[in-house]
Amino acid sequence: MTDLEIQRKELIEHIRRVFPKKPRGKGKKGLKLVRGNHPVESVRLRETFEGKSWEEAVSNPSVVYNLSDVDHLWEITDEAYRYYLPAFLVGTLLYPDHWVFYSLPFEKMSQMLSQFSADQLDVLIAFFDFHARELAKETLVFGKDPFLEAIEDMQLRLMLRRDEL
Repeated sequence: MTDLEIQRKELIEHIRRVFPKKPRGKGKKGLKLVRGNHPVESVRLRETFEGKSWEEAVSNPSVVYNLSDVDHLWEITDEAYRYYLPAFLVGTLLYPDHWVFYSLPFEKMSQMLSQFSADQLDVLIAFFDFHARELAKETLVFGKDPFLEAIEDMQLRLMLRRDEL
């Protein structure tokens, strides 16, 4: 087992430890999943997430796409995105080829920085460190990946927020 494979396995376990298993209670209504502005994306989000914990959602092959695609990001509520974020994190670690590398999910996470605990910020920093190491490995073959700069920028934002706590 390589260092990156060991790091991947440990990171998944760390994600499972620090993110809540259940969304915050909202009485009988539960977690509001979608805004209701985009019908097609609403249906896809409901099919992927409704009635499921984030740990159950990880097994759906579309989880990474649904939590990184621009139209889905506009449709999912901030509360639902924050709750299902660990599914995105674990999904990208398990199925890296399902993630189209662009930085829109980073912007969504950046908007929520104040809502993450210190432990969650540590996990997010480790998550981006893992992906930076993965991309750096490819850089040796193909040259510097422009996505690597976006990852490094997100790591810096997370570290600055972590230092504020």
